[in-house]
This record gives sequence, structure tokens and C-alpha cells, in this order.
Amino acid sequence: MNLFFQFMATLLVGFAAQWFLPWWWVLAPTAFLAALVFHIPNRLIATLIGLFCGAILWWGMAFYLSTLNHDLLAGRMGRLFGGIGALQMGLMAGLLGGILGALGALAGNQTRNLFQKQAPEPAN
Repeated sequence: MNLFFQFMATLLVGFAAQWFLPWWWVLAPTAFLAALVFHIPNRLIATLIGLFCGAILWWGMAFYLSTLNHDLLAGRMGRLFGGIGALQMGLMAGLLGGILGALGALAGNQTRNLFQKQAPEPAN
């Protein structure tokens, strides 16, 4: 159940915060806080949740901003990157957002594990 809550919290808080704060700044702290609050014992799963949320948020924002100017800026940037199209530029933005979200979620998960009480070792 924490998987769903971490996924939805990262998506919803990240989406809402993108309208008030710079959209490139929001993702890592959002993924960090969601992984800190919703404990998932497996750090790989927590990292993958951050990866998927980051990719969805950044690809969605890149797609939205690109459609506002009819892919003009993405097309020009694509020519700088070796002649790729606007869609590939959006996918690159999604990949970078996914990496940023994954690192934020991993840091949040590891921070929670650092401060969580450990069970005492049984005496032999």
C-alpha cells in the first residue's frame, strides 16, 4: 500500500508544485520527502517509483511546454543535439527527470533507513 501512496504523493505534489515553483527544481525534494514519509523496505522499489514519477512529470511538462510553442524550441534544440526531433527531446527530458527522481527517492529511502531504529541482535 505504501508503494501506491509514495507514487501518488510524488506525482500529485510534484505536479502541483510545478505550477508555483520552477519545474526543474521541484522533483528531487518531492521524491525525497515521499520516500522519507512512506517507508518501503526495498530501496530498489523506492528508487524505481522515483524514476517513473520523475519521467512522467518531466516528460509531461516538456510535452506541455513544447505544444505551447508548436515544437519550435524543441525542434531547434534537437538540431543542436544532432538532428533529433521534438519527440526525442521530450523523451530525453523524461529520462533526465527520471534519473533525478530516482536519486531523490533513493536519498529519502536511505535517510529513513539511517534514522530508523534497528532491532537488537539476539544474544548467543
